[in-house]
Amino acid sequence: MNDLIPECKISGDILFEDQNSYAKDYDVIELRTKIGMVFQKPNPFPMSIYDNIAYGPRCQGVKDKNQLDQIVEESLKRAALWDEVKDRLKESAMKLSGGQQQRVCIARAIAMEPEVILMDEPTSALDPIATQRIEDLITDLKKDYTIIIVTHSMQQAARISDYTAFFYLGELKEMDETDVIFKSPKLKQTEDYITGRFG
Repeated sequence: MNDLIPECKISGDILFEDQNSYAKDYDVIELRTKIGMVFQKPNPFPMSIYDNIAYGPRCQGVKDKNQLDQIVEESLKRAALWDEVKDRLKESAMKLSGGQQQRVCIARAIAMEPEVILMDEPTSALDPIATQRIEDLITDLKKDYTIIIVTHSMQQAARISDYTAFFYLGELKEMDETDVIFKSPKLKQTEDYITGRFG
C-alpha cells in the first residue's frame, strides 16, 4: 500500500505463501486479490453501495450483470448487511451509518474472495452496538477466511481470536492460543500488558 509514497521507508520481509511481498518481481495485483483490507476508519468509496462491492470484481474483468448482482448480494449477506440495504443499493454508501459503512468495506473485501482479510482496529471508530455486530460478523467469517486483526482492546482479542500475538515496539514478543496468552503467558512483559500494568 506504500509503493507509491516515495518517502516511505520499509525494512524487513513480509512473507505470504513463502514469497516476500516486498520483492521487486512480486505481483502486487495478485497480492491485493488474495489479501483483503479493512481499515480502522470506514472508508467506502464515494459511489453507490452496489458499486462499492462490484468495484473489485469489475477491475478483475467481471462484466456480466447477473454475475455482479450475485457477487454483490452474496457479499452483502456475508457481511450481515443485505437486509438493511437491499432496497437502496443505488444510494451512496456515504449515507450509511459508521457501522454499516464498515460492513460495506468488509463486503467489498469479501467480494474478491480473498484468502486472508487484514483488519486494522476495525471497530475503534464504532459505538458498542456496531462493535458487537462487527465482532459477530468476524466470528462467522473466520470459519471461511484467515482473519488477522490489529487491536489494542484486550477484551476484543479475548472474545474473538483463536490465536493472539503480542507485539511491542515492532517486535513479536509472544504468540500462542488466545487462552494461553490471557491465562498463562510465558513472558512477564506479556502479562503486564494484558493486565494493564503498562500500555
